[in-house]
Amino acid sequence: MTEPIFKCDGVSKHYGAMTAVNALSLSAFKGDVIGIAGPNGAGKTTLFDLFSGVQKSDSGEMYLNNKSITNMDADVLCKLGISRVFQTNAIFESLTVSENIAMSAIFGKKIVILFL
Repeated sequence: MTEPIFKCDGVSKHYGAMTAVNALSLSAFKGDVIGIAGPNGAGKTTLFDLFSGVQKSDSGEMYLNNKSITNMDADVLCKLGISRVFQTNAIFESLTVSENIAMSAIFGKKIVILFL
């Protein structure tokens, strides 16, 4: 079996007594499309913040191409190919949706994972 492109193992994030992400483990292989669904307050945004380096996890490990990326900063992850597009109408109002998404690749080598 091939190695996953992206993997997280036991990733958790707590805000005081509240657990936003609880020991999540998942693997994504080349060509996979993974959906994350849940009600408001379920921890989806926190999860994307952890994956993209916007926030640091309290525990667990994350890997990109079998190399640890746990708690790396967002700018470093972008250069490795992980990027995040925030939920706004448009980053640059004069650009199309596709052009706005492409802007996230400016500082990276190529987009491996894009969190929308």
